[in-house]
Amino acid sequence: MAEYMRALDRAHKSGKGFRIAYIGDPSPAAFEIWAHGLWEILDGNRETFAIIEEYADCCGAPGALSAKREFFHRRLWTQSRKYGGILHATSQKPQLITKDALDNAAVMWASHMGLTACDRIAKEMDISSKELRDCSIGEFFFRDNVTQAEKMRVFTPL
Repeated sequence: MAEYMRALDRAHKSGKGFRIAYIGDPSPAAFEIWAHGLWEILDGNRETFAIIEEYADCCGAPGALSAKREFFHRRLWTQSRKYGGILHATSQKPQLITKDALDNAAVMWASHMGLTACDRIAKEMDISSKELRDCSIGEFFFRDNVTQAEKMRVFTPL
């Protein structure tokens, strides 16, 4: 993690666009350190995209984030947009994603999933869990903060 943070600092100070990836411990404790590093480079002068793969692994629990224990993690979801932060999180287990992330998601894509996850995500998207469970391979519901959820075919399986 220390090597990653040094690389992040160097890339940010260069003033040029950059891509950097962290592939390491996906625990909530490591994610809090990562979130702190990301928060430090958000300056509002440029958009900074952060891709969080398998986000559920970074969450301690599906409830609200603790303002004390997960300060920077929570701050990313509640304040990073003001400073150019654009978060993209993916997960195969959305029922484990924090409430803060789901409540602050501007855009959601979802397809067929297990019952527990389906009930939670369907509620967030304002559709029935049956509609979500009925998605076939390649079909997804898309919802943003402006429009109602819409079902669309994203790809056709071979």
